Amino acid sequence: MLERLFVSTVFAASCLLMTSQAIGATVTVSEANIAEGTAEATVEWSFENSAEDVTEIFFDITFSTDHIDPQVTEEEVFPGVFEDVPDGCLDNVSGISNAACIVIDDGNPSVIRVSLDNSPNNLPDFVPGGTITFDVDGSAEVGDDTPLELSISSVFPGDADVTLNDGAVNVVDISAVLNVQPTSLDFQTQEVGEGPAGAQPFTISNEGTDDIDLEVSDIIIGGTHAGDFSLVSGGNCPTTFPFSLADGEDCQQYVDFEPGDLGNREGTITVQSDAGQTTNDSVALSGEGTPGPAGDITISADHDFGELLTNEDSEQHTFTVSNNESGGSAVAIDTVSLSGDGQFSIDTEDCDGTSLAPGDTCSVTVEFTPTSDGAVSATLTVSGEDGNGDTRSDTAEATGEGVTEARFSTNPGPNVNLGMSQPGAVLSQNVTVSNNGNADLDLSCGSLDDPDGVFDLSPASIDESIGGGEDFGFQIACELPDVASYSATLSCTTNDPNNETVEYSFSCSGQPLVVPTMQKWGLILFALMMLIAGGIGIRFFRA
Repeated sequence: MLERLFVSTVFAASCLLMTSQAIGATVTVSEANIAEGTAEATVEWSFENSAEDVTEIFFDITFSTDHIDPQVTEEEVFPGVFEDVPDGCLDNVSGISNAACIVIDDGNPSVIRVSLDNSPNNLPDFVPGGTITFDVDGSAEVGDDTPLELSISSVFPGDADVTLNDGAVNVVDISAVLNVQPTSLDFQTQEVGEGPAGAQPFTISNEGTDDIDLEVSDIIIGGTHAGDFSLVSGGNCPTTFPFSLADGEDCQQYVDFEPGDLGNREGTITVQSDAGQTTNDSVALSGEGTPGPAGDITISADHDFGELLTNEDSEQHTFTVSNNESGGSAVAIDTVSLSGDGQFSIDTEDCDGTSLAPGDTCSVTVEFTPTSDGAVSATLTVSGEDGNGDTRSDTAEATGEGVTEARFSTNPGPNVNLGMSQPGAVLSQNVTVSNNGNADLDLSCGSLDDPDGVFDLSPASIDESIGGGEDFGFQIACELPDVASYSATLSCTTNDPNNETVEYSFSCSGQPLVVPTMQKWGLILFALMMLIAGGIGIRFFRA
């Protein structure tokens, strides 16, 4: 019945040939290349209505069933009519009023007919199509090719110029094809210690055309100076192995160069894969290490030790020495010296004989021990040889002054609070004056300024010479006459240049008499005890 439908459609279309104008369309079936032993092959078909005037077209795909048979599902195409419909044949067809795809002849050769009918309108302006999957006979061998030949069964208008592009299912010796490009990368010159030169890409491609994925199992860097080269991020190749590339697919990987020494440096990248064919699988790497920027020595800032007591004090300061060329060469330090006044000396250092890498530091500790009065200085010098063989050095100044002088201190400090108590009480505080200097301390104090007359100073007059390292003590007392706050002051002078005037202030406070009272629970307990005592007394007298 369906064959009669196709025949009648052909007849109707041919009746209109004389009234149609020449137009164009294209029908295409793809080619599938499969490996020997492959179980199935899928081809695509498509239709292009280039002139936009074709309203219907029936075309046949004829093929030999010696090695292939389409995968079909029996469907009811008309009421009561069941036909074999190739799976997926109309998957991409839409917007058409009538479309069909059936096996109209299952002999050998066999025929699949595709019908696209959108009468009376032209077929839509897009490329409808679908896929046909064939089961491949297990006996198919390399060279067994099955053409998929196209022919027009019917087209309307009848004068349409239809181009037919046949397809095929070919059993071939297929494999993935690996190609790595470029075959070499030259990083030119790069200063040693400057860091990476700047990454360059290489491309890994699967140039196969047979639907076989290329599996990349690893990327190896080898060669004489393999450690100078490294794979880095930036490309689009997967970061874990293995990874696959389909036919025609490629990805980029980046490699960088950081010379570990001077001179020509060489390495090789090798891409490992399961490719059946290899156009190229390696990249030759080269570059040259050149002397880096000169390292440099820098000593931390000059240091002033200030005034130290002659023949008594000693103080240390640590100078930091650095190679501040973070991208330059190392500096081999061979000299650490201190010149100038002999009251300065190097206590410890860890620089001499050290190869100071870029950005690294070492230290020199200088000690100042004055043996005579007066300002003195010394110069710290650190020098060495950089990676270019040039001498690099820096200096720092150490200054200080030896002094002979009295140094005043007091405990407690000049603001003395004697505390608080009830009127009539006497509060007192001992005060110690110390001379921490190496010359006698002259201490002279005026009269106690006591506006309320409640304080007592003992001794009443202070005019003392206190030797270096010695102490002098006095006592201040307060007799509280009333509930009030009281204060007094004592002005003193010394020969300490840093404490020529000392002002003592003394304070004390009287507070009201506090009468203890019982809390609530104490009163309750007291009452209970009285009741118990009373009960015992009554029993005693009754007895």
